[in-house]
Amino acid sequence: MAGLATTIGGGGLADPRQRPLVFVSSAIRDLREERRLTKEAIDALGLADPWLFEFHAAASGDPPDVQYLALARTCDLFVLVVADEVSEATWLEYLEAFGDNPSKVLPFLVGTATGRATDERSTLAARHTYVPVQDLSEIPPAIATAVNH
Repeated sequence: MAGLATTIGGGGLADPRQRPLVFVSSAIRDLREERRLTKEAIDALGLADPWLFEFHAAASGDPPDVQYLALARTCDLFVLVVADEVSEATWLEYLEAFGDNPSKVLPFLVGTATGRATDERSTLAARHTYVPVQDLSEIPPAIATAVNH
């Protein structure tokens, strides 16, 4: 796990982690409710701290992209949820996490490979053991189960 009281983002932002950090990455717009439920499910376990941009990005200090890319790089588990699209920010987060440690990346692929995320889904399937999810409602409990194990 990243050391306590280390800095992230190059700007001196303190990293006071006492528990493993689970970075949850996905398209925010399309998965807003699933992301909220995932945060609640991870919190309820009491084993790790979830980090989701809309809940945890600091309004001051480093620019948002510096914050989320540094956390993607230094997190303990990087959970990536891919449905029909992958934003540029989401893919950059993935590349940072993958560059740090490919083993910490756990992709959840929702449904079948259609839409604009086909290439990204193929890359993830080739690089990682992924969790197939058929319905969006399966995401929060599936992620919580993975974190618990």
